[in-house]
Amino acid sequence: MLILMCYTKTKASRCSEDNDRSFNSLYSKCYKFSEPVLLHLVSAHCKPFLLCGMEAVSPSNSELNSLEYTYSSAICKIFKVCHSSVAAVLQFMHENNIKDCWLSRRLRFIQKCRSHDNNVVSFICGFTQTP
Repeated sequence: MLILMCYTKTKASRCSEDNDRSFNSLYSKCYKFSEPVLLHLVSAHCKPFLLCGMEAVSPSNSELNSLEYTYSSAICKIFKVCHSSVAAVLQFMHENNIKDCWLSRRLRFIQKCRSHDNNVVSFICGFTQTP
């Protein structure tokens, strides 16, 4: 199980592969469900695989784009649209993309670290860069 995401591309691709397997497994069992139900299932069960431990690191733009492409591919398969239409689908369905989810989780993580009672954790979080 991936607890923390490293900067290496092997970890990012491994996380994408885990999400791909979880999505394919979910989609193979639930492909007859409606699109909103499938999107909810993907957001509840597959998106956490992509974002697991991401709030603790600062991934590069290419790593975030790789995770975004993986999530977008699932949306394309559910709604039967091309990648250029994914942003419109997510906006219509009131869903956030991976980058926005990572950013909000990262900010919450840093705020919690800074307000932590442990002096070491608070000191280390003083050096972290907010996105």
